[in-house]
Amino acid sequence: MDKKEIIQYVIIPLVSAVIGAILAFWYQRKMEIRRDRRNLMQALMSYRTVGAIEIDWVRCLNMIDAVFHDNKEVKRLFRSYMYHTDTSRYANGHHQEVLVQLLIQMGKACGYTQITETDIRDGYNPISLRHIYAATIERLAKENPPVEPPPLTKPEIDNDKAEAK
Repeated sequence: MDKKEIIQYVIIPLVSAVIGAILAFWYQRKMEIRRDRRNLMQALMSYRTVGAIEIDWVRCLNMIDAVFHDNKEVKRLFRSYMYHTDTSRYANGHHQEVLVQLLIQMGKACGYTQITETDIRDGYNPISLRHIYAATIERLAKENPPVEPPPLTKPEIDNDKAEAK
């Protein structure tokens, strides 16, 4: 084999395979991120009228920082939502306004460019379902007394220092 044949039959196919693998990996990763964002957005939309009663709601909220790590506006609105859900501020209802803005921004980041405030506010929440949730929460509160956190303990002594003595 001469130099031209080595380039033609060995080097070019190897370089092409490596470039193809890198592009496939990059594309797959991009699609996974898009899918994760859409799944999170869809889960939050599905529980938007029920809210914190569902453990999935809390799980999804806790995933926003990871899934939307590169979207500053979503992270800012999420922090604002958390601020307004504090017990001292919750009663004024501003958290609902921030939630709508958060879901709109998340929707835009997911490609739902036509989503509106009306789309988000008009979720289905039948009264009978609200009564079931309220009764469930009341029953669980009676069955499960509040849990006290364990007492704080002093940090363990460093083993190397303990052995040296």
